Amino acid sequence: MLTLAGAIVGDPAPSGFCALRTKGFVDPKLLELMPGVVYSKKYGRYYLPENVLPARNGDYAVPKARYAPSGLKLRQYQNEGVTFIDKSVKGCLVADDTGVGKTIQAIHYLHENSFLRPFIVVGPLIALGSWVGEDADAAKYYNLNVAQLKSRSPDPSKLPEADGYFLTYNVLDAWEPWLAAHVRPRAVILDEAHNLRNPRRKDARAAQRLCKDSNIHKRIIMTATPVTNAVRDLWMLLDCAQPDLWGPWVPWAGYHRNSFRTRWCAAHRDEYGWKDEGESNIEELRYRLTRVLLRRSRFHVRKELPAFQRRVVKIPKDGLNQTAFKKYVEVAGAIKTLTAGSGSLGAQTISRLTGMAKHISWAKRDVAVREAMDLVNNAWNKKVVVFCWYQKTAEYISKELIKKGVHVFGPVTGKTTGPRRIKLATQFRDLEDDTGDTGSAFIGTLGATGQALNPLSCASYALCVDLYWVPATLLQAEGRLHREGQKSNVLISYLVVEDSIDMLMYEHLLKKAKAIENCVQDPGALSMCEQLGGRSEEESTAKLLAELSALDFDDMELS
Repeated sequence: MLTLAGAIVGDPAPSGFCALRTKGFVDPKLLELMPGVVYSKKYGRYYLPENVLPARNGDYAVPKARYAPSGLKLRQYQNEGVTFIDKSVKGCLVADDTGVGKTIQAIHYLHENSFLRPFIVVGPLIALGSWVGEDADAAKYYNLNVAQLKSRSPDPSKLPEADGYFLTYNVLDAWEPWLAAHVRPRAVILDEAHNLRNPRRKDARAAQRLCKDSNIHKRIIMTATPVTNAVRDLWMLLDCAQPDLWGPWVPWAGYHRNSFRTRWCAAHRDEYGWKDEGESNIEELRYRLTRVLLRRSRFHVRKELPAFQRRVVKIPKDGLNQTAFKKYVEVAGAIKTLTAGSGSLGAQTISRLTGMAKHISWAKRDVAVREAMDLVNNAWNKKVVVFCWYQKTAEYISKELIKKGVHVFGPVTGKTTGPRRIKLATQFRDLEDDTGDTGSAFIGTLGATGQALNPLSCASYALCVDLYWVPATLLQAEGRLHREGQKSNVLISYLVVEDSIDMLMYEHLLKKAKAIENCVQDPGALSMCEQLGGRSEEESTAKLLAELSALDFDDMELS
């Protein structure tokens, strides 16, 4: 690693860079391979991103206790998080686990630095309640006034006076040019930023342009899942946090030796285009991430949280709805026929795996109703959360539980508006059943309920009917219950059909979990997959899925 020994003091380096003498210190050919390094012909020097250099003495010293104006005292690890944000170059990723308090850390930093006005907060609509309104953390603890900007047609005359402004990702592209020209924000906060991981998305490009505005002093990128599928997910988040310090993204028309993808994602071209699902030079990447990415697990920093347990409920095939299971078998047979001779799935047949998962979910529906009722009867406060991936399954479970006298809130699906989701979650939390004869259940799809619905922590039991290809989706759902405000031990039950598509999902979950663990050194996802029964890579796929033994699932490139 390069050290401060080669740095040139007083050189007119660009913001976030440090000039470096190469003679006698480092081979210029090595510098050319490092993403983010810039060469100046004018000065004949290389400019090195400051996040490459070792941390300075005192950068992360234990700070004094911090208090909000309301008297709220930050926990020690939150206190350290505020210091990390302050010391970061240009900006940082606050990637703490769910329930650790990322929002409080960002708001306290804004409180301590009053010159960062106005600031801009961008996030999904579901995150609105954390920033806007009298009950939001910004107003309740820090007396900050955050106004929402809704219209897709910005009008300077209608801009309310506020300390900061909240926008949703779907309107950011309309507001971004106007914000830079008229509002001139001093800080940007991207909430639930994993939604921006795809550089081709319009909202991701708008967020990137906003973060690169020269008037921005600090960029705070917040997400509990910095790596959703592979290391490549990090680039857009890092480029928003520290513009230009992480190298370019390889364009389809060319090849950059010092790009993020080629250096750390093992990117290469084949006859079909770029492939970048892997990882390379991972130790180097980890080193650079220590200066920009803050990651703490709730299991390590929140010692006062109740105990947490996962349970796998294995369902034999004869316990399923046989009509739905026969359709599942038919789809599996069709895949086997289509891939005969090739041993792998083509792009046109990968979608059939989703069909298999839907049929197996529908076949579980009656077992799911029985398990949900058992959890309702055993929960200390008769409150249970049911997560599904497929809307049809969620709707069926809701109807059946209502027939059994359970108070059902939902189902919350992708069609449910953000305010409606928050309202249902709040009603679920506030319902008190004095009779003790009936219980209540909050039912929703994983995509619609896995983020920001913090009132769900009133329940201590949850049932996860379906699995999904992305470990972060399940971890986010678990974090709705196991977080601050939880009063009882948490139990998450997973329904799994043996020798089915469920087990294939485990295999895929394990691969993605290993990529997450390798990159950000967070074993949470890998631990989850192993506890759920995911098989090791050494075990053959033929043994894993007997009825699909002709397929080579290792060759599937599922996203």
